[in-house]
Amino acid sequence: MPDLPLTSGELVGMRHTINTYLSGTAILYTVGWATNSAGGQVDTATAAGTYSARLAPMSGDEMTVAERQSAVNLMVLTLPAYTTVTESGRITYNSRSYEVERVLTRTPEEISRRVVVTEVR
Repeated sequence: MPDLPLTSGELVGMRHTINTYLSGTAILYTVGWATNSAGGQVDTATAAGTYSARLAPMSGDEMTVAERQSAVNLMVLTLPAYTTVTESGRITYNSRSYEVERVLTRTPEEISRRVVVTEVR
């Protein structure tokens, strides 16, 4: 049986329902590079926008950091549909900083934007 497409009214209703549950605030940053006084480069973050959002735990994982095994807590940040997020970006959510690991695959009928993040410590 073929999939039936959603109507624009159904999509608007679904997006409204999702947005109702975005109870936190996220500030999205784009990251660029600038030359420092020693001739090297430093990253600079520029605020790109403030959005309603929700952060939830995804899973725990381990990875090698500075030649040691470290626990990494992956989180999923849910944002309104069609929010522009780059995989090199940073996010502040409720005064805590996160780095974007990946932006989850979108569909043509996107009802929310989901981003996998890790906390910057």
